[in-house]
Amino acid sequence: MSINPGQTILPLTSIISKSLGIEISSNFPALLIIDFSIKITPS
Repeated sequence: MSINPGQTILPLTSIISKSLGIEISSNFPALLIIDFSIKITPS
């Protein structure tokens, strides 16, 4: 499973940030970690 950061990570972090009420500009690194954790964790 290949992941294109430009197409998957940015939109997902945007959704996550909106759901948490967080601004991407100040919390982007943390959101990247959260996003990767979601992708890596098997459902």
